[in-house]
Amino acid sequence: MKDLYKILGVDRSATAEEIEAAISKRQAEVESDDGESGGDDSFQEAAEILGDPDKRAAYDAETAGPSKSSDVKAFMKSEELTGTKKRLLGRGIVLALVIVGLFMGYDWFRKWAVDPAENELVDTAGMITALEMTDSGYQAVIFDKDGKKTSASGYEKGVEDRGLSWSANGSHVYISSNRDALANNIYRWRPVANKVERRSGGNQSQSVPIFSDLGDPERDKLGLLVMGGKVMEYNPRGQNLIGVLPPSSGEGMQDAEGGRISMMEIYKDIGTSFKKARWSKNRDLIYAIMRRDGGEVFIVVPMQTGPNGEMAPPAPMFAGETVDFDISPDGSTVIVSQINYQFPDPDQIPPEFLVDGQPVIPYLHGLFVMNDEGSQAALFFSRTHDAAVADPKISPSGEEFVVSVGKMTDGNFKSYGLAIAPIYQYSLMQPNPAPDATGKWPWGAMFDPAVHWSLQLREDIPIWFQMEPLPTMPLNVTEPAYSPSWHPDGQKITFLKEDAASGRRHVYVTNRDGSLLTKISDTDLDYKMPIFSPQSEK
Repeated sequence: MKDLYKILGVDRSATAEEIEAAISKRQAEVESDDGESGGDDSFQEAAEILGDPDKRAAYDAETAGPSKSSDVKAFMKSEELTGTKKRLLGRGIVLALVIVGLFMGYDWFRKWAVDPAENELVDTAGMITALEMTDSGYQAVIFDKDGKKTSASGYEKGVEDRGLSWSANGSHVYISSNRDALANNIYRWRPVANKVERRSGGNQSQSVPIFSDLGDPERDKLGLLVMGGKVMEYNPRGQNLIGVLPPSSGEGMQDAEGGRISMMEIYKDIGTSFKKARWSKNRDLIYAIMRRDGGEVFIVVPMQTGPNGEMAPPAPMFAGETVDFDISPDGSTVIVSQINYQFPDPDQIPPEFLVDGQPVIPYLHGLFVMNDEGSQAALFFSRTHDAAVADPKISPSGEEFVVSVGKMTDGNFKSYGLAIAPIYQYSLMQPNPAPDATGKWPWGAMFDPAVHWSLQLREDIPIWFQMEPLPTMPLNVTEPAYSPSWHPDGQKITFLKEDAASGRRHVYVTNRDGSLLTKISDTDLDYKMPIFSPQSEK
């Protein structure tokens, strides 16, 4: 059927006046061209039908629908469909924005949340990371199961890598280093790809984060570190640091005069800054070492809050010129070493340790164990500088420990070798004292010196351990040995053995019974901090 509207040159929605004007215009054009009225038959038909309202209505009904381009234009200009068009257009814009947002979100998520290094699982079983002395400082290195060494990439002269730790799943190593700044920042080393990435910033030096494998996949990705003398929780995925200790808020406690002692003041009374911190089994305690003038103090910090949000005070437990500790893999047991005993609270010395008003220390060097329920016992103590222990490490099973055994010479610990011994029976442990009203923890009797037995690495050096029904298991390492680290299967130990001629320390591995002593580092350089990967070998 002919499109009469097209013949007249008007839209289907044209008014009767517009159609009449179009007919008159076309007739005038035809008369001007031909000198005759009327025009062609098609025009005459269009004028006759569209010029009559009844005939036009019948024609429109017969030809309804947007079958032609002009019809579509007219159809879309109707009031009803114009509104629909606007709604569809608005929805299209919203949909487009959603698609763009999803794309941008995915790109952000891919770069940040789905960090390949945080989610990958790389086989590092049997590998040992350590710090190797260079001409200008120490550099992070790693030895594979066959002893092949790989040095961390990106190291330049003048840089010093100062600390090392493994991630909880063992896929990568964290390094505390001044590679890109004057302060020590955190770097993540992907040893298999040998790629080192900066994972923190700031002008305050940060220690390496220590991660715990306590059975919580998300929380185990968060490590504790020390920055600016404070304990921080570190999230490597977001590279953010959250302050943990000292607490930023808290009303403190009431003093003897009825006033208030702020929590910050309580911590300042114990020490000036933090050195090291680890979570307990249920993350309800933090074990930490604080530095103070002339020494260090091991503290236990309850992390639960009271009904009004108040925190319990920290408990100073052991103090000395040097203090170190290790925690069992499940977070339930802690072993603490002391060198050159000091009173935990110099301002509150028990009367039994005062002679003519002067303090008398009960022993010089000690090794103690405690659990997350607050019980503790002595494993070793010495009243002479001819016997001392250092570098305690609890086995993966949590049932025994390895320790460096030696003596103090000119104020320094000198090792004779390594020893393994069982830890304890809980029934032998003394309950922990409770703090008084001011938050002070009285020093109490922590061991029975009448109950002990001897493990001899050398006939002239007695080493005393707590009585146990299990036999002792000394390692066959009777040369100076330091910084032991357990293999996750508990059958091997890596450590530093000191060369008698050069005094340099090299990386060795031995079976737990002392057999198959093997030198891993193939150079005559000096090494520090050897640590086995936490991954078990398949």
